[in-house]
Amino acid sequence: MDRLPSWPVGSRRCGRFAESVCLAVYSPYRNRFRLHRTAAAAGPGRGTGALRHTGLSEATIHQGSNCHDEAADLHYSRKQKQQRKPKPATGSSKAAIAKQAKAEELRVARVEKLPSEGVVYVPANDGLTAAVLFTNRIEKLCACGFRGRSKKAVFAYHFDDADAREKHVAEWLSGENNRIAENAKRTGAHTLKVGDVLYSSWGYEQTNVDFYEVIAVRGAVVDLIEIGQERTTNGHGMQGTCLPKKGVRTGYALLSKRPNALNQVRITGFASAAPWDGRAKNWSSYA
Repeated sequence: MDRLPSWPVGSRRCGRFAESVCLAVYSPYRNRFRLHRTAAAAGPGRGTGALRHTGLSEATIHQGSNCHDEAADLHYSRKQKQQRKPKPATGSSKAAIAKQAKAEELRVARVEKLPSEGVVYVPANDGLTAAVLFTNRIEKLCACGFRGRSKKAVFAYHFDDADAREKHVAEWLSGENNRIAENAKRTGAHTLKVGDVLYSSWGYEQTNVDFYEVIAVRGAVVDLIEIGQERTTNGHGMQGTCLPKKGVRTGYALLSKRPNALNQVRITGFASAAPWDGRAKNWSSYA
């Protein structure tokens, strides 16, 4: 087979022979070139024959050729814009980036009404809870504290000296960091399995004790059922100790309860259940 002596304007050769010809046509809507593979016609009109096979006009091909430089410039400018965008820290997730943005939003909202000079913003370990130290308009040393995502201060005091203010803020932040650490322990997967026993101790002016057994585990949720208990009383019969009677079911099943990482389960709005430690539990009754 003979090689093509000439090629249509705006096209390029994809193969060695005349049967393999590609026309690169610029598409302004997609900002890229589309390749059209054709078979060249024999004779002097080989180039136009290739155009007829694809259904493209020479004007279209010329337009693609003229737009090549413009498309390259557009691609380069977009690449520059992407390089100028600030990149997140290595290993940071979308949740961490969103939390960081929320912390900055809270900081701005909390200090915007305070004097512009002498404001010290001290965040806690979660980045959301924070204490703010400042001097008010009558030159008094002040401090206020914000918990979580709240923009309303949980305390706002003025102090006689800087030592007293720093001591109060340090104690408050220490307590908040302990609370944050305890809450962090509750997040995660539970380790309950079928047959585990939980107990709940609740009541006002008397101590009620209920026992529950895990009857099913489905991923992050569990099914519980209340079981019986063996009670012992003291001399007057209004208080004593109790132990669970495993396998003796006395109530309805509680479905789809979601334990935390400490295997604690919310039973009602006023009672929670925790893993039973194997010891007898105290109960009392006044009715």
